Amino acid sequence: MGKPGRPSPGLDEYLDWQERLASREASGLSIDEFCADEDISRSTYYRWLQNLKGGIPDAVREEARRP
Repeated sequence: MGKPGRPSPGLDEYLDWQERLASREASGLSIDEFCADEDISRSTYYRWLQNLKGGIPDAVREEARRP
């Protein structure tokens, strides 16, 4: 899931990005405007869009449930 040197995203990060992407849709901002406002690259935007395409992975949800 993650690249070497980059920790895999946890449930909180998935939930944050899910909310951020939904707010971009609702705002009517272009992707370029959104990325500038959020200070992120277009590649980051599209990576998260792809990550969340099928929803939050079950493995991430299960990892969050572990004590």
